[in-house]
Amino acid sequence: MRTTRFWKSLDELTDTAADAREWRARLGPEWPVGGPLLRPTGALATSIACPSPGGGGCPRRVIRHDDGSIRAICGESPRVCDDLDLARDDVVILGLDRPKLTRAIAVALALSERRAATGAGAVVEIGTHDVHAGCGFPVFLAVPGPWRGDGIEPFAELGAISGPRVLL
Repeated sequence: MRTTRFWKSLDELTDTAADAREWRARLGPEWPVGGPLLRPTGALATSIACPSPGGGGCPRRVIRHDDGSIRAICGESPRVCDDLDLARDDVVILGLDRPKLTRAIAVALALSERRAATGAGAVVEIGTHDVHAGCGFPVFLAVPGPWRGDGIEPFAELGAISGPRVLL
């Protein structure tokens, strides 16, 4: 199955996180593949995307009522879009489960076990592509997210490696 929507969403979303409703809309038919690579962050959305974003009242605000119901309301005056009834599962913020993604890619590419990678940085080693016994090259994955520094800093480890390597 193609995962074009999944990768595009990772590129577009700040911190690779969004509410579950937005993830489902973004991924569409790719949800069965991409959804399992996400995990709840513990946060709930305070707003959700509008179908007609525009003015200062966009995006729709999420209102939680005492009776447990949740509603997204348009903040424009006059209202531009309809209010929307939501379930709690709709407003759960889902973020990329980076360890699960790296394992899935390593399995799909038949990579050998990675050496010792923390998996916390922007660039992580996900395994080794073995050419023949005792000879292979490391494979790294760069996932979008908040990077600090001059922009090249997350790739410093790659520059220190001699010989072939792959960056996904």
